[in-house]
Amino acid sequence: MFERGISEEDLAQTYNVVTDDPERPRWRDLLGARVRRDVIFGNDVQTYNSAKKASDGLEHGFLEVNEITAQALKAADKTFHCIRRTVVGLLGVSDEVAEELLSIKPKDVQSTRKVVRGRLVGAAEDPAAEGELYPILEWNSAIVSLERQEVGYRRDGKERFTIRTHPPCRLSDRLA
Repeated sequence: MFERGISEEDLAQTYNVVTDDPERPRWRDLLGARVRRDVIFGNDVQTYNSAKKASDGLEHGFLEVNEITAQALKAADKTFHCIRRTVVGLLGVSDEVAEELLSIKPKDVQSTRKVVRGRLVGAAEDPAAEGELYPILEWNSAIVSLERQEVGYRRDGKERFTIRTHPPCRLSDRLA
C-alpha cells in the first residue's frame, strides 16, 4: 500500500476483495491471505496451499499429525525460500547483496520435534484421573547446556514426564 500510495480498501479492490458487504465483514483476513499468496509466495499457489493446509490443520486440529507432516514437508523448503526472499526484499539492499544473501543455503532447519510413545496399563473403567476427560502427560523440557561448535551448536537437554491417570492405571515401563 505504501509503495503504491493506496489505501487498504483500494488494495483489496485490486485483489477483487469486496470490502462493503455486511455478510462478509472479515474482508481484511481474505486480503491478508491473498497478499501472502501473491506477494510472499510469489503466486506459487501449490506451495502456499500446502503450507496453509499444514498450518491450519495443526492450529485447528482437523488433520492427523502424519498428514500435517506430509503437507509441511511438501512446502517447507520453498516456503523458507519465499520468506527469505521477502525479508531480503524488505531490507532494501542492492540486487548484488540480495543475490548473495539468497544464495546462502540454510545450515540447519531440522525439526526438534520429540515424540513420546507408551502404553497405559491397568484395569479401570476410565483411565482419566478424577475430574479429567482423559489421561494427561505433563512434559517439561529444559536446555541444560548450549555449546557453539565449528558447525552449528551442541545442545544437551533434560526431560521430565508426569503422567496423570486414574490410580489403577499407569504408564508401562516402556517410554520412548
